[in-house]
Amino acid sequence: MDEEQAEAAAHAILGPGRQAQEEPRHKKVKVMTHARREQRLVGGFGLLGLVVAAAMAFFMHKNALAFGGIGAPMGVVVGRLIVSWSRLVSPRNYSIKRTQTERATQAVENL
Repeated sequence: MDEEQAEAAAHAILGPGRQAQEEPRHKKVKVMTHARREQRLVGGFGLLGLVVAAAMAFFMHKNALAFGGIGAPMGVVVGRLIVSWSRLVSPRNYSIKRTQTERATQAVENL
């Protein structure tokens, strides 16, 4: 058996297994990317709430730290509501459990 035949045999044996491993990993990366995007959005709203509340306190000549401490959680709540609403409006199947189920189904089909 020469080198090319050995390479072809190894690829035939290991190829399907590697493809089966690549798909769940790509899905997991997609899920994690989407989750990070949502976290950044919520964090941005929290920061926006902090800034708006601190600006209000500044112009009202009150304690900016106290107002900012109230504004940041309110911004996070607004951000979470927006993320939840966007999930309801355009549901995307970004769940790792679904990926595990698909992987199990694919494994059964390959038998």
